[in-house]
Amino acid sequence: MKNNIIYKLYKRNLIYQISNENKLINYLNNNSINLYCGYDPNSDSLHIGHLLSLICLKRFYLNNNKNKIFILIGGSTSIIGDPSFRNKKRCINFTEKILFFSKKISDQIKNILDINNNNLFILNNNEWFKNLNIIDFLKKIGNYFLINKLIDKKIIKEYLNLNNLSFSEFSYSILQSYDFYHMFKNYKVKLQIGGSDQLTNINSGINLIKKKTNIDTYGLTFPILTKKNGEKFSKSNNDNIWLDINKTTPYKFYQFIINISDSYIYKLLNMLSFKEIEYIYFLKNQNNTNCNLISKKILANYLVKLIHGNNELNIVLKITNNLFKENIFNLNEYDLYQISTSIDKIYSKLGISLQESLIKLNISKSKIQSKNIISSNSIFINGKVNSDIKYIFKKEDILYNKYTLICKGKKKYYLIIWDN
Repeated sequence: MKNNIIYKLYKRNLIYQISNENKLINYLNNNSINLYCGYDPNSDSLHIGHLLSLICLKRFYLNNNKNKIFILIGGSTSIIGDPSFRNKKRCINFTEKILFFSKKISDQIKNILDINNNNLFILNNNEWFKNLNIIDFLKKIGNYFLINKLIDKKIIKEYLNLNNLSFSEFSYSILQSYDFYHMFKNYKVKLQIGGSDQLTNINSGINLIKKKTNIDTYGLTFPILTKKNGEKFSKSNNDNIWLDINKTTPYKFYQFIINISDSYIYKLLNMLSFKEIEYIYFLKNQNNTNCNLISKKILANYLVKLIHGNNELNIVLKITNNLFKENIFNLNEYDLYQISTSIDKIYSKLGISLQESLIKLNISKSKIQSKNIISSNSIFINGKVNSDIKYIFKKEDILYNKYTLICKGKKKYYLIIWDN
């Protein structure tokens, strides 16, 4: 039992619900399996919320290297959009943009999963939907779906209470069900995985396959990775943590993990890393600040390396080490750029005083407070203490013709980015 992937996923809190669970466990005890997860290309990058699905897929492969992993890019379904509880209305993307996004996301997934090409297959549902005859589809597939049952779905009910729902969005569940049927029929895929919000759509696909073939297939959902406030990560949010280096730098990603609350870090370390569970429990049971920080560093190091590679991780560790030791002049321009993406900053021209900069950076609320902070030897400019209450920034303070690092005390860094 302990070698069964389902048991391992439960131990990692990576299972929300399984459809046909006992049958799936029995099947996996005796067989390898073809499984898939779908991704809608509504952005040029996946975000941190997608990591759970990728980790699950990777675990299936590592548990049995005969398992085949299928990635389904929703080139057609993404144009329609999955009904959800977004605060922002989904943007409508043109076909060319969808194709570009599909390529970017496919490359990201390949890089992160790092699975042998004989076991990883990336498909796009546009391959079968683009030439689908609507009359044939309604006749062969539509007859298996009852409107009253579709409307009765919780996600549809709740969405209708908040928004108008287009027929296109209403049809999303049917199209996703057909995806599963097509994958089963043509690629022998028997398991679909997805977030807990996809449970009803996955079950619709299972039911469609059962009705058309009388063969059992399976669904596995995992919990949704959420922010502190319970809101799920979304491509529509401006404050997202992306997996693309050009949208979220490795240093910003690293700092995001380091700043996760102590109470949340062990849950994430268990779900997102491959660290031994016994060691995670050991760290958690120590219940001290040092072990909390160790846990954050373990997860941050692992995820940055997983997403961006060992070279970028080494750069992040170099930046972190030099900031901690105040070795500012060991930082290069790329390091400072990465820092600029994750700390408070202002844009300014030469002529600004140190007092003014502290106010603009929200370090102080008034000139009097600025004077007191400066005179107390609490302000460092590029690693050097400055106690001159009348100080005006000079060209000599600018690193790489662009940056000046301000530090209050020994830990809190800020940045001035200079306009030429």
